[in-house]
Amino acid sequence: LIRKTLATLLLTLTLLPVSAADYFWVGGTGNWSDYGNHWSTTSGGTIFHNAIPSLNDHVYFDANSFTAAGQSVTFDNTFIYCLNMDFTGVQFNPSVNGLLSKLNVYGSLTLIPGMSWSVKRTDFAGTGSGLTLTTAGLPFDTLYFTGSGSYGLLDALNCKSVFINNGSFPEIYCFCSAV
Repeated sequence: LIRKTLATLLLTLTLLPVSAADYFWVGGTGNWSDYGNHWSTTSGGTIFHNAIPSLNDHVYFDANSFTAAGQSVTFDNTFIYCLNMDFTGVQFNPSVNGLLSKLNVYGSLTLIPGMSWSVKRTDFAGTGSGLTLTTAGLPFDTLYFTGSGSYGLLDALNCKSVFINNGSFPEIYCFCSAV
């Protein structure tokens, strides 16, 4: 009876859907890990998450994220995770610095022109269709496609290296150069 109850409980827990949370960057310059000052539950909000984003969470940088030119986000953890990362609407051309970190994107990534992107390695580990990469012409160092998902490239890709270990990336028109 105990085994059957435990098995039922484990099956129920594994079948529960994992809900994604929305994480909005606020407060200008800062470290990714400083969730108590930068990861708001709403755009421009003052209620903060109690942890950094996970692989199930949507990450947004928008008009309320930065207050002046020259502000930046530093990936200060070894591994950075998100479901989707979107910079649509961000102002003041921020910088993203992650030369010692690996960004793991389990969905889509959308960058905008004018911002700066200095991330050593970006892994796309999505598992569905309709996943996209919008680079805004920004240079990438190394990209890995490790998930079983199908990615579409929505603009030109400027990178040093691209590795497709799994999934598909059918529109690979890549200008590879020393970035």
